[in-house]
Amino acid sequence: MEVLKLEYIKKQLRGIEMMNSLISITKRRVIKYEAVIQCAFYLLNYHKNDINYKGTNVLDWRKVRSMFNNLFIIKLLSYSHRGNEIVIVIY
Repeated sequence: MEVLKLEYIKKQLRGIEMMNSLISITKRRVIKYEAVIQCAFYLLNYHKNDINYKGTNVLDWRKVRSMFNNLFIIKLLSYSHRGNEIVIVIY
C-alpha cells in the first residue's frame, strides 16, 4: 500500500506545475518546515556540511536555495526507497 502511495506522489511531482511550484520556494526568504527539506537533502546523500550552518544542525537556507533546482527534483524523483531484499535462510 505504501509503495502505491509513493508512486502516486512521484507521478504528481513529475507535472510541470508542481515542479514550478517547488522551484518557486527558492524565491522566499523564510521557509516553513525546514526540517522536511533538510531530510530530503539527507536522503539524497547531501553532506551535512553542504546544507547546514558550520558546526550546527540548522539548515542554511542561503546555501540550500541555490541547490534547490531542477537537478534536485530529478534526484528526488529518481530516489528509490526500496533497499536490498534480505533473504533469511532457516536451517
